[in-house]
Amino acid sequence: MIKTVICDLGGVYFTDGSARAIERISTAYDITAHEVSDVLMGDLGSRYRFGEISVAEFWDGAKQSWNLQVPTDQIANLWLHAYVPIEGTVALVDRLRTAGYEMLFLSDNVQDRVDYLEDTYGFLHRFKDGVFSHVVGLRKPDPAIYELALQKTSHPAQCCVYVDDKPRMLEPARKLGLSVVAFENPDQLERDLQGLGLTF
Repeated sequence: MIKTVICDLGGVYFTDGSARAIERISTAYDITAHEVSDVLMGDLGSRYRFGEISVAEFWDGAKQSWNLQVPTDQIANLWLHAYVPIEGTVALVDRLRTAGYEMLFLSDNVQDRVDYLEDTYGFLHRFKDGVFSHVVGLRKPDPAIYELALQKTSHPAQCCVYVDDKPRMLEPARKLGLSVVAFENPDQLERDLQGLGLTF
């Protein structure tokens, strides 16, 4: 019986901000989407999400890679503002919590974005706890970060389900014994959770 729901944030609770930011930065500064993606999703972006470099070091490196001379806040805000809560998911999380399910998050994220999203939308109170990559120095799909999430639950793996919009991020959770759901939209997520026996 599932008692704990662990979910990704970007792409599940919030819109896929990275994908939207790549498009916005590409358009705003006439940089190819590939060049933007190489920075946001490549080695520099990974070091940022691992917590190995500061926000200033990340954006300095990004602007150097793109040969841009613009204020950091201007370009950083394009990424931050690309994240908006998915209303159906927010409502679903609230229903699950009200029904007594333990809610946790597992997210590759960075402190300045978490601070922005919390200040703007106030999402953390909807979750009992969770794991951020920049805090623990690990990223999905490293099995160790899923194990850290499991350590924060009140129930064994077989009583947990993990939700992510990127199918490749589900496999480590499955190997640890969790049920998994590939997120497409809130209605589909609700149906799939009900198919696993959750009632809410």
